[in-house]
Amino acid sequence: LVALVATIVPLLRVIESGPWTVGAVVLMAAVLAAGYGARWLFRSALAATLIELAVWTGIVTAMYFGSTSIAAVIPSGASLREVPVLIAEAAEHIQVGVAPLVADRSLSFVLVAATGILALVLDHVVLTARMPLLAAVALVAVWLIPALAVPAPIDVVSFVFLAAAILYVIRAETRAREASA
Repeated sequence: LVALVATIVPLLRVIESGPWTVGAVVLMAAVLAAGYGARWLFRSALAATLIELAVWTGIVTAMYFGSTSIAAVIPSGASLREVPVLIAEAAEHIQVGVAPLVADRSLSFVLVAATGILALVLDHVVLTARMPLLAAVALVAVWLIPALAVPAPIDVVSFVFLAAAILYVIRAETRAREASA
């Protein structure tokens, strides 16, 4: 979670912070916690994936499609029809906007949903595939995109935070591998 939070810090140069920031952190934490719980209960990567996807879907639906969903967490047809519209609006904001962008509903939806998917994918890359270096490459790539999009000096504190988090992920995965051997 710390590595993922460190990865989204440069986005604050490009997109104003707001509810999306809290939503992204909450969603990432919930997805990772669901994966941990599923692995602890079921010892199955498939169960972890399905539970993480269910948590991701439920939280994103509750946050952005509560009025058109079923029981506030199950997307309805109307909710699903809104998704491409929100993605198109967010893409337009990104194409024509000037940093720092204001995170309206569409941009907020894309950011929160994408960070949740990133958490899910990296959870499996690190824990299921046991490839923490591949996860590190993905984290650095995501960190670099906003850093390159807005010309400014490198945020050294943010980079050190990311590097320390990546080193911790690599070490934790190595310890897990050593313990299971």
